[in-house]
Amino acid sequence: MAVIGKLPPHLADMIAAGEVVERPANVIKELLENAFDADAQFVTVEIEKGGVTLMRVSDDGCGMEPADMVMAFERHATSKIHQTEDLEAIVTMGFRGEALAAVAAVSRVTMTSRRADDAMGHEVSVQASALLSQHSVGGPQGTTVVVRDLFFNTPARYKFLKKDATEAGYIQSMVMRAALSRPDVSVRFVKDGQQVFQTPGDSDLRSAIYCLYGRELLAGMLPVSNEYEGMSVTGFTGQPSLARGNRALEIFVVNGRPVGSKTLMAALEEAYAKMLLTGRYPISVLHLDMDPSLYDINVHPAKAEIKFARERQVFEAVYMAVRNALQQGDAVVRPTLAVAEPTPAPTETLTMRQPELQLVQSRPVVAPPPVMAPPPIARPATPPQQSMPIELPQQVELPQDEPWRVVGEVLGGYILIEQGQQLLLLDKHAAHERLLYERWAASQPAQMAQQLLAPLVVRMAPDQQALLLQHSDLLEQAGFELDDYGDGALLLRAVPHDLDADDAGALLDELAHEWRSGRRGATLRTRDELLKMVSCKAAIKIGKRSSRQEIEALAQTVMTTPTLRHCPHGRPLLVSLSRKEVEKLFLRQ
Repeated sequence: MAVIGKLPPHLADMIAAGEVVERPANVIKELLENAFDADAQFVTVEIEKGGVTLMRVSDDGCGMEPADMVMAFERHATSKIHQTEDLEAIVTMGFRGEALAAVAAVSRVTMTSRRADDAMGHEVSVQASALLSQHSVGGPQGTTVVVRDLFFNTPARYKFLKKDATEAGYIQSMVMRAALSRPDVSVRFVKDGQQVFQTPGDSDLRSAIYCLYGRELLAGMLPVSNEYEGMSVTGFTGQPSLARGNRALEIFVVNGRPVGSKTLMAALEEAYAKMLLTGRYPISVLHLDMDPSLYDINVHPAKAEIKFARERQVFEAVYMAVRNALQQGDAVVRPTLAVAEPTPAPTETLTMRQPELQLVQSRPVVAPPPVMAPPPIARPATPPQQSMPIELPQQVELPQDEPWRVVGEVLGGYILIEQGQQLLLLDKHAAHERLLYERWAASQPAQMAQQLLAPLVVRMAPDQQALLLQHSDLLEQAGFELDDYGDGALLLRAVPHDLDADDAGALLDELAHEWRSGRRGATLRTRDELLKMVSCKAAIKIGKRSSRQEIEALAQTVMTTPTLRHCPHGRPLLVSLSRKEVEKLFLRQ
């Protein structure tokens, strides 16, 4: 029987470090928070090789006295909490008292600090939780922390780190969020000896957004300002046209701290209801100021998530603030896709340059009448005693010699076809996706690419930019050609044939998100898998109406090609309802 024993201090420190330090970005986050708490006006973050080799955070804050510098590397040492009640009113950032101890447990750390009234500063060196040296040194007012060789004594954790460019992207994204949370502090970021950005620290959030994301994005942002139930919501939110394929730029700051919260995300996205297509997410930088006793930031080891005591009021405060901003900014509201329109929607061109997509000339084409919204149906006060079973449409094998006709397009993306004694529904998006995939898969990479007359500048979150550059060889096999344009941007020189150049930026943004998330990203390692995703993203979207000629051509291709029955991911293109099944629905049998 095993005997229970107490862990050695150094081993306990290494285990505790795993809760706070998963990658270099976590280290930078903790050091930045300490700099902000020290009332710094200028903070510089420097990294080399993704932060694994070197991380340095320097500030011009109040500095520390020598005894406190040594104590700061002890576990549970803090100047912010002295009694239980203090936990309910935390307004500082680095309050937990274990960040430096956690970092020092898995790296080599040197801290140098000097207070304004001290003639000399002090330097402390710690390695793997052990104090190596301390002595007086000269230097400017403030504190500098240098972290070297992260995870040098924990190789199992080191091997789970990603490539240097990816880790650098995580750090840059985190530093950008920190800069947006404190526009009153000038934040400078240096990567491998090159300055990436520096915010002015003029207390104007617009200046920080402009510095980090550029003039074009700032021009599409709407000011947000609202007071509700003792809470203040300020910041900026993007016009619907700026929406991205992921939530990377949904940024929330509570009392000066960047946080994650499902409540805040839900409130923001609900404010954009009916304005964005499915899978698109708004850009927003929102600051919430509220009583610190009404939330708990200590629910996550790294203080990355927040829990509110009054979830409903917080939701309403954010929702109303963003909704008001969108209404005052005359944001364009797109109709919901499932609602039938009294008049036909404008047609949009479906680009499919394939020789087999020819118009059917052998029979007359009669355009269907406009679809009118049906009147409301009075529902019985009580449900019927027995429910009628509804038979689901079935996948079909079509008789090749039986005539058919296209009835029209219904529900914003499905082509209704009548053939003999059955009704067929053709998924327009899935069919177009399969045709694009077949064409691209049969082409050589050089044949896929279409050079742009004017290269496009694409801006996105820095970690996503790093992932795209990391996978540039694979993207080239799918017809993309891109370069690092500097200043947080990519230069897109070529895109796959049949892909609208205006959609390429959003598609690259989604690809980067997939690689970052690790869910589907793990499968996007071959040209074939990448083409499947690109064809899905490039295909005509549900909700976009096509001309009569286009749906006739698409139906002709699918109906006369027996091998076209599934999209590249295996979903059916075509399902059917027999006459008998339709009659059952109307209780005729």
